[in-house]
Amino acid sequence: MRSRDLSTVLAAIQEFGQHLRNREYRKSLIRQIVDSELVPVFVKFLRTPNAEIVTEASYILAVVSSGKVDEMRQILNDFPRHRYPKLLVSKDVDQDITKGAIRNTKAVVQAGAISPLIDLLSHDDDDVKQNCLWTLGSIAEDCAKYRSDLLSQNILPPLSKILKNEMSDQELLTYGAWAFRCLCYKRIARSDKHVIPAVIPMVWQLLQSENICILSHVTWCVARLTDPTNGAIVDELINEDLCKRLIELIPHRYTPLVKPVMLAISNIISRGTDQRKMLINASPWQNMALFTDYLRCDNNILMVLCKVAWKLMSDKEQIQAAIDSHILPNLIRIVRKRRGRKLPNELVMLIADAVLGSDDQQIWYIADQKAVRAFCLTLPKIHDVDLLHDVITALQSILRVGDDVRKLENQYENAYAAEFKAKDIEFMQGLVQHQDKAISRKARSIMSKHFRQKRKRTKQQPQQQQQQQQQQPQEVPKEEP
Repeated sequence: MRSRDLSTVLAAIQEFGQHLRNREYRKSLIRQIVDSELVPVFVKFLRTPNAEIVTEASYILAVVSSGKVDEMRQILNDFPRHRYPKLLVSKDVDQDITKGAIRNTKAVVQAGAISPLIDLLSHDDDDVKQNCLWTLGSIAEDCAKYRSDLLSQNILPPLSKILKNEMSDQELLTYGAWAFRCLCYKRIARSDKHVIPAVIPMVWQLLQSENICILSHVTWCVARLTDPTNGAIVDELINEDLCKRLIELIPHRYTPLVKPVMLAISNIISRGTDQRKMLINASPWQNMALFTDYLRCDNNILMVLCKVAWKLMSDKEQIQAAIDSHILPNLIRIVRKRRGRKLPNELVMLIADAVLGSDDQQIWYIADQKAVRAFCLTLPKIHDVDLLHDVITALQSILRVGDDVRKLENQYENAYAAEFKAKDIEFMQGLVQHQDKAISRKARSIMSKHFRQKRKRTKQQPQQQQQQQQQQPQEVPKEEP
């Protein structure tokens, strides 16, 4: 490795690369490279004129900093055949594609790798660029200090050049989008405010892409940049065009893409009334309703979508817009189809708040979509006292409207009260003894107004059956001759 003969160095470094491609020895070999202080040697090889040595050295540094370059390439190559590729699906919102060991990344940074890696982003070989982007992305996602170091050493101009080149390979563009996503990780430091004007054109350009990987990375960037903790730093990014593009992506065929899109929309709404008006003017309800048509919603995505809808439905006009787009019937159907199981609380809260904020005509429409059955299915599974109170209050409003309809149409029974089954009435009777006085009072009111006669009937039915059996003449058996 320390020989002056380039052919000998190339043979040695290629042997390192071959061993690192073997998953069995990768972990132990990375530890040996760091412990033996060979990282500065590989960083030194980045400045050699030999292209093959540069390629292998950049690959080794990428593996040391992250450990999963080959898995990344395999996922990218097989991407069209993956319905939910591991590249994009994660349980945690802030969990990135890989998490290289902090110790290994620190060794790469302390060896002075940042400057030569940024310089190599202008290299002619795409493999070298990909390895450098992966290493720089792994460095960026480790901590805010490393991100500030990368931005201070002008990583954005060469990265922007790669992303703006429409002739670039799609795999290279995906690596660039991921590195850009890592740079926009969480809160922007005050010392990095000056980079925002350079970031905004890159975000807008990547949003125009049709590549699913690129769109996923850039929408996560938008979700992080628009976070309310960033204050007024990114106000220039939020405009009507951005809102329209995000809304266009809601009914995308690739479902996990919707999660960062909805998070970005939620953050934009939380920034103020002007931003909320921008989104309302972009007509989001229709696209949100199209997404809920699938009924294949992941609970995390469904939770974020319900939060956005809840923030938008702040008045009767927006509730009417949600009714006209048929999103509320779709959400009620989701509750009924899942029988109230494994549902986020935000979904039930959204339907309850829609009822509580509506006028009588809107409540009548929502109730006709079998909202009572949806509430009855979810009541036994609600553990949050505030949510339970809202659901019972919503049921009170629906039953009140049902009484008005019964009087107008001269009906014998409240049609919405008839949707309660025996087990629902028993559960409501149990809520009369609830510790919360408000819940107990509302449950008692529902039972006394709508189910008192039913309880009397259920008690009288066995007695009536006994009386009828006694009144029936007993047949005398005929004697055999």
